[in-house]
Amino acid sequence: MTQNIPEPPQNTQHTAPPSAEPYAEYEQNAASAIQSAPADPAVNFASPAPAAPLYPVVPARDIPGEYTYDQLERSDIRVKWYKPLLELLVGGGLALAATIVLQIVLSMYLALSYHASNLSTESDKLTAYIQTQTLIDPMVMALSFGSIAALSPALILGRWIFGARPWGLLHSVTGRMRWGLLGRSLGLSFTIYGLFYLITSAMDSFAGFGQINEQVDAGRFIAFIALMIFLVPLQCYAEEVAFRGYAMQILGRWIKNPVIIISIPAVLFMLGHDYDFWGQAGVLTMGLMAGFLCYYTGGIEAGVGLHVGNNVLVMFMGLIASQDPFAQAGTSFLDFALTFSIEALYTLIMCIWARKAGFGSRRIIQAPQVVAESV
Repeated sequence: MTQNIPEPPQNTQHTAPPSAEPYAEYEQNAASAIQSAPADPAVNFASPAPAAPLYPVVPARDIPGEYTYDQLERSDIRVKWYKPLLELLVGGGLALAATIVLQIVLSMYLALSYHASNLSTESDKLTAYIQTQTLIDPMVMALSFGSIAALSPALILGRWIFGARPWGLLHSVTGRMRWGLLGRSLGLSFTIYGLFYLITSAMDSFAGFGQINEQVDAGRFIAFIALMIFLVPLQCYAEEVAFRGYAMQILGRWIKNPVIIISIPAVLFMLGHDYDFWGQAGVLTMGLMAGFLCYYTGGIEAGVGLHVGNNVLVMFMGLIASQDPFAQAGTSFLDFALTFSIEALYTLIMCIWARKAGFGSRRIIQAPQVVAESV
């Protein structure tokens, strides 16, 4: 029995596969239709938003917690208890070496320029001689203040190698310099100290104003003004980095009591100066105020502002009004009381400003948030 197999129709035409062009045209027409279609809340043609990362909050090196400025060395898991010692050895050693080199250069300059070969090598007499020449010869001022300004890069290098990251934590709890707070600090400091010198000079009938040392000609006067604008602020910044940022945070790695952490650097800051009794007392109170401002505002900006306003204007008054900027002798309790009042007023206003402006005093590190994956 044979099975009839139907033959294909004779007129059937076999065509080639369609080209891609009609499909491309179809996609364009479909996209146009979607864009021109009325909005339907039940249909969403938009691509879904990418999922948030599983660990978006902090790097692995940060330890979750809430840290005041003096405790920031504890926030980095890599900073073991002994790391601040290494940081101090490297940063402090480099800073000391830079200071000694510049002091040697200064001594050689004095010996060659003023034929002071018979100058006493005793520390107190040499210091007094340098202070006497500081507002006579701009080079002496540049080397003297420059030897202090050299502290900051050396200390920052030590922090960068061994300390908590980012190294900008030396500036504030945000890890950077808060320029807005620094600007307010400088403005307030210059205003308060400027009014103080204006009022006290007026009460003294502006005695001594215009009595510039006869050795200071026009060229030297301009050089002194330039140094006061550019170098003296760097010297103040370096001292704040050293005695507030560096010292407070290194102590904070081992101690949690803020009173001790603020007081020890303030005493060291006082011992780093060579003034008379009430002058040293004024330096101590400035160190205490600056340390408290660091703790309360969460950074060195307010302390830098206080320091810069004081140093720049006291050097300027020494230049144009024959006042002793180094308080070598003759400072009274009244002078100390006035200085303390200015520093207390500045501190009070800065604390109010910092709080109202929202400058945080703590670094808050949140724990990584793990998002559970649905099955």
